[in-house]
Amino acid sequence: MKKHIGFTLIELMVAVAVVGVVVAIGMPSFGELLKNNRMVTQANTIIASLHQARSETINRGISVRIEPLVAGTDWSAGWQLRIDGSNPSDNDFDDDVDIVIRSYEALKQSTLTSTVDNIIYLPDGSVSAAAVLTLIANECTREHKRIISIKLSGFIWLDPNDKTCP
Repeated sequence: MKKHIGFTLIELMVAVAVVGVVVAIGMPSFGELLKNNRMVTQANTIIASLHQARSETINRGISVRIEPLVAGTDWSAGWQLRIDGSNPSDNDFDDDVDIVIRSYEALKQSTLTSTVDNIIYLPDGSVSAAAVLTLIANECTREHKRIISIKLSGFIWLDPNDKTCP
């Protein structure tokens, strides 16, 4: 009699059922992992843009303004770094002649709001007014909120304690 090599239909059905259970258990955790990674990346991008503005203002010896692409305190549509093109020492930031150093794209599946409508870094590295940026993921659950504070000295601080959704 010839011996057959392979799996029976019952063995294959059990294997598929086991794989299905493992996937069903793991998928929600994977979604949370992706959301956490997206939040960390977006917070790091915001902080990097603030560091770039501070570095530019110190290196150039002129003020640099960070502002949302859409006027107001909602920065979710993106933001940009600008220097005054007409007279860098007067800090009037006349939009017609400003020079855009860099623009940042809109955030995906998150909102970014601020306590101010722009942040101006002065040539000594300080800011004209303290500000707080709040990054919140859409469908916020557990730790999907980041608070970024900019002190008057220009120091940027990510609050490690306040991560709960509103």
